[in-house]
Amino acid sequence: MASIQTSECSVCYETKPLTEFRRNPLTRDCSHASTLCLGCVSLSINSQIRDNVIEKISCPECREELGFAEIQKFADKELFSRYHKREIDSLVSKAENFIWCPLGCESGLIHYAGNKQPIVYCPRDNRQFCFRHRIPWHSEHTCDEYDAFLDDPEHFRSQVQIQREVYRVQELDRKRSRQEYEEAEEFWRWLQEEEAAKASQRAHNIRIEQERRRAEERVRLEEEQRKAQEALQHQARLRKEEIESNQTVHRVTRRCPKCRVPIQKNGGW
Repeated sequence: MASIQTSECSVCYETKPLTEFRRNPLTRDCSHASTLCLGCVSLSINSQIRDNVIEKISCPECREELGFAEIQKFADKELFSRYHKREIDSLVSKAENFIWCPLGCESGLIHYAGNKQPIVYCPRDNRQFCFRHRIPWHSEHTCDEYDAFLDDPEHFRSQVQIQREVYRVQELDRKRSRQEYEEAEEFWRWLQEEEAAKASQRAHNIRIEQERRRAEERVRLEEEQRKAQEALQHQARLRKEEIESNQTVHRVTRRCPKCRVPIQKNGGW
């Protein structure tokens, strides 16, 4: 029975059959014989992918860069998938205007407009971020304003803030004008009410004066009527007294035969 040929692994120092060693170099540039068993080669490649501290996966013995097929052959399936994604990301990230999302999803995308239109929308995070500054979108500042803010945050004022100040001043002016208008309108109403009250008072005074004059006129007329009535009554009394006196004279007197003057008999006829 033929003996099985073996060899000692230069890493794990275990003696293994030659079937557990590579017969051909890992890369076209490898000029050495393989001294690592297939298990140690796989461990080395998986370790390099897992650590992710180097840009390329290399031969464990000479550090020549391994090809995609060799890595896929020796790498753990999950680790290889990670390596594959990393390689794709690395390749895509070299494209013009490629950017990694800074919002937390760790995805990347190509923003063709670049700095000309710096707002980038991330569909995974459903948010916007700034292409120029690699931060969530600074909605109250343009990129130039944000640079100015970074240069002098204490004294910086954005156009939005300046415009807000303008709007605030305009709003204060509008409120002041509205208040002045309302005060003027209130004064005008008061003045109209005051004039109306004065006019009403004047009209009231005129009515009182007219009533007083009419009352005085009534008193005067009544007094004149009373006096006229008294005069008539006086004349009537005088007339009555005159008639009665004439009757008395006629009854107690006789006319003088000579002078015809009424005389009163003083003893006998």
